[in-house]
Amino acid sequence: MARRLLRADAPFRVPAAYPPSSRPAPEVPMNWTPALRVLLLLLLALSGRAAAFTPAQYQIYCGFPFYDVTQWQLTPNWVSRWNALGARTGVPDLGTQLSGGLQKAGTVRQAVSNTVASILIGNEATQQYYDTWYSAPVLRQLTALGIADPDFGLSTAAGVAQQSVPNDCLSAERRRMLEGFAAQAMAAYQKLGFTSPGGKNLGPVVQGGSQRAVRLYVLPPELYEGAANTSGRCQQGGKIQRQNLSFVKINANELRGTDAKAFYIIAHELFHVVQAAQGLETRPGLDRCDLMHHWMHEGMADALALHVTRTRFPNYRPSLTDDIGLNFYGLRSMSLSLPQPHTPTASDLRNYRASSFWRHLAERYHGGQYAFYAQYLDLPETNAGRDDWLNHADILVSRDAAVTIAPEQRQASRNGLYLTLPDFYTEYATWGTEKFSAVGDAAWMKEAFAPCQTVTLDARTNRSQTLTFADMQPFSARCVRVKFTGLQVGQRFSVVPMTGPLGNGLADELHLGRARSSGLKAFNCYQDFSVKRLGQTLHPGCLFKPFTGADSGVRVWQAEADEPAPGRSPEYLWVLSWVPADASDRQLTRRASPTLVLGLDVTTLNSALPPSPPAPSTTGAPVRKRTVGTVNLDPPDSAQEVLPLRGAEQTGLTGDLNLSKLAFGVQDLGVSALNRAAQDATDGDLYALGVSLADVSFGPVSFGDLSAVQENFESDGDFLGISPERAINFGQTGTFRAWVLGGNNQRSESPMTRLYITPPGPDGLPGPGLTLNVTQFDRAALVVEFSGAVCSVPWPPPPTRPLAEHLAAACARTYPVSGTIVKPHAFVYSRAQALTVGDTPGTRLYRQDMQAFLGAALPGLNGLPGGPTGAGSGAAGPPPAAAGAGSGPGSRLPGTGGCALSDRQLLEFLAYSDDPGEGPPPFDLSVLGTLSSPACVQRLMELQPQEP
Repeated sequence: MARRLLRADAPFRVPAAYPPSSRPAPEVPMNWTPALRVLLLLLLALSGRAAAFTPAQYQIYCGFPFYDVTQWQLTPNWVSRWNALGARTGVPDLGTQLSGGLQKAGTVRQAVSNTVASILIGNEATQQYYDTWYSAPVLRQLTALGIADPDFGLSTAAGVAQQSVPNDCLSAERRRMLEGFAAQAMAAYQKLGFTSPGGKNLGPVVQGGSQRAVRLYVLPPELYEGAANTSGRCQQGGKIQRQNLSFVKINANELRGTDAKAFYIIAHELFHVVQAAQGLETRPGLDRCDLMHHWMHEGMADALALHVTRTRFPNYRPSLTDDIGLNFYGLRSMSLSLPQPHTPTASDLRNYRASSFWRHLAERYHGGQYAFYAQYLDLPETNAGRDDWLNHADILVSRDAAVTIAPEQRQASRNGLYLTLPDFYTEYATWGTEKFSAVGDAAWMKEAFAPCQTVTLDARTNRSQTLTFADMQPFSARCVRVKFTGLQVGQRFSVVPMTGPLGNGLADELHLGRARSSGLKAFNCYQDFSVKRLGQTLHPGCLFKPFTGADSGVRVWQAEADEPAPGRSPEYLWVLSWVPADASDRQLTRRASPTLVLGLDVTTLNSALPPSPPAPSTTGAPVRKRTVGTVNLDPPDSAQEVLPLRGAEQTGLTGDLNLSKLAFGVQDLGVSALNRAAQDATDGDLYALGVSLADVSFGPVSFGDLSAVQENFESDGDFLGISPERAINFGQTGTFRAWVLGGNNQRSESPMTRLYITPPGPDGLPGPGLTLNVTQFDRAALVVEFSGAVCSVPWPPPPTRPLAEHLAAACARTYPVSGTIVKPHAFVYSRAQALTVGDTPGTRLYRQDMQAFLGAALPGLNGLPGGPTGAGSGAAGPPPAAAGAGSGPGSRLPGTGGCALSDRQLLEFLAYSDDPGEGPPPFDLSVLGTLSSPACVQRLMELQPQEP
């Protein structure tokens, strides 16, 4: 069985009938032996209260605290049972020796009266006991009786246990080194700003020659089954006795290994002593034993201990098989809830290894500094009386101004755990290769996420894959490896992830993060988590942007287009986490088995049409021709593959836009209404398709002073618009005829020079020369195969030649075209099932995060409706006043036909849209809200130069 490590309440290895020293003493009559009563009474009667004292010296002592032995006396037959226990170590009379040591004190019985004894008995757990011991009158009498120490020492050489034996369980040289480690660790904690425990709580302050030192106890492994523990402050009824000392006890074997391991063990236990002195455990109403949940109590202690250990021993890297290896790396299964409130067991130490989250906060958001934990532990419990420690952790993180996407703004942070935890889980999946490369990915992932589900998407069969995460726990995470087959070099594709239909608001609580991507658009969460901008660090993190159905039953994530990198097949590592917006311990009993559906969006085109020259790149990156497929009104000019979304708030072209809502699909400019009108007019769900041989580059895109490598559409390139003779309804399959109307150089600076059509019919219009074979149109996917011939018509036609004649002449030669359009989650194209996006609680938190990022990356957005200034309100304000107008919102200027912007401002916008160039736009971004009003849209059309 694995050794129990660093357990704060680990008992001595005694039969179950014996309570460990860290447990509260039961209420029993005063029946201690008269000898013990008298000895304690003498010590207490002759001394006063000890002054607070924080010594810098420490003493390693081989033995038990006197307090522990007095606790053992309270159990039946304790002498015989300790004799049996001692027989295992070659000291069969161990219990007798301990009893004899107590009885030896009986010779001073007459020193005080029984009346005083009945009042002061039991102070052996306080500093008063030790200070009294060393007072001159008491020390003279005890020395004469052969009692040389206030505690019970153990001698491995003499095989005895009493108050007068040498301290020889470790060599003197080793003890001196360990005593130095203790002083160094405590000095490090004091430097970080933690409140000093003071002499009365730090530990027994004993006299060692001319110096006073804090005593730490070392016990032989035969008598102690744990690695270490800190006890003594818990009393009857589960209350903390504030006058009691913290007794640190450590298994001798743990201190005989490497120096770094010994330092870590000591540092961990001393941090428990420090924790006990902080406001979180000393304020009124917070004096209950085991008040703080272990994932915080032990996790923070391990995080701080590991920090000071790594500072002292920067090259220490234990193997995973070392008994502290997993603790050192904070390596544990994230498939189990991180906030585990229960007491650790010998086989389950994940509470300690929750240190990885507390280390993540320090290293990612606080520049590797840990001083902020002094503030975390000084904040009084926010839910005193109901012990909701998960909620408390959520509030701690929410109030930490550094834990945000844009720390320099010093505003509300990353909405507590809702976004911080999923980002942590995603980055954690990369630690085995990035943070602890010696561990390696295979060993790391086996411990952290096993089993990791693997799915292979085939571009030839076009099948979606559904993954089920059985019996998932809240505040946990699972991993997914996405592989591909059938993709060709240069083939553009995207994976669109969506949950299956879920109840109870579960969809809004699921998050998807990308840990690694090895496609052309490579991504590594550990490396790309943070970005630099003009000396400040922003933390956009690693989560995909979500869109949640208005009924919170479905969540779809914004996928990004990719293509295979030269020489390797793409592979993704994603992390799905379940983190509710309501962070509360009551969530921990929930269980769910969510499903994740991964669909491949891919289009192929085989065409004999001569491609037009590629458009110039705005980023300087090489431009490639890439095939893009669209359905209905989907535009082909976006790198972000977003499904058709219908916003819950229909705005039309009005000036009351909230851009943050628009970014998450909550608001709808009216595109979905146009789409629905076209569906109704054609009496079908699918009324148009499109295939573009687009001009695409992969290169840096600027966001203010930030840049990121992503796919850029330079133009729609060569476009084939496909219109079925009759609209196709959801669920319908079969063969359909269609006609084509398109052209080259679409949305390009170059004019269109070729018109693409199917050969004209008798009426002179493009005829149904294309065949569509719809093999699938259901919830999972839309799959359409097309084939036929098209004409390439020189454009514009000669002004003196009739159009019909010009078309007929050009169509004397046709070009074969064929291909396949695959779109996942095809129910979104159905009128009856179109996905309506709502402003759910989770969406609002994501929006607030995005606003903070854009506020730092593009400061001009601060004045926009719903921008960072009003982050979190979710309300769209009135349209802003036009720049330079001097009037309030909604004012109209002469000469603009009711538009609140001047012609000069509109012309500046048109010039910028034609040639954005480098740097920020030359106009105030606040005009965008007003720009969308119908009057301004009409005026823009009037001012826009017409094609000759």
